Amino acid sequence: MILDTMENAGRYAGAVKGLAEMLAAETAYAGQAGATGGQKVRGDAMYIIDSRYETKPVDEGARLEAHRKYIDVMYMLEGEEIILVKPTDRLQRVTQAYDAAGDALLAAVDGDETAVP
Repeated sequence: MILDTMENAGRYAGAVKGLAEMLAAETAYAGQAGATGGQKVRGDAMYIIDSRYETKPVDEGARLEAHRKYIDVMYMLEGEEIILVKPTDRLQRVTQAYDAAGDALLAAVDGDETAVP
């Protein structure tokens, strides 16, 4: 996991294949007035999902998710969110086993995750 500001994104561009391309696409997308919904960057291999939502407290249904095929590159434009992380092999309450079609495993919060502000 990399947690930093977009000003420092260039430091990590070579760390993950395609990361520089994705960061550039997200920066361009975020700069478009009125952009919504997202866009494909490189077909189904790389795309932007524009998610706008109100965060909620952990005790009001927060959940964990994990992927095997894709990685999340989160670009927060406003507001704040705390991301909880935990190795998948230590999850105690998996609510949806890994689904390859949706590339997601879902789990309830156990309480021993690490919070990333």
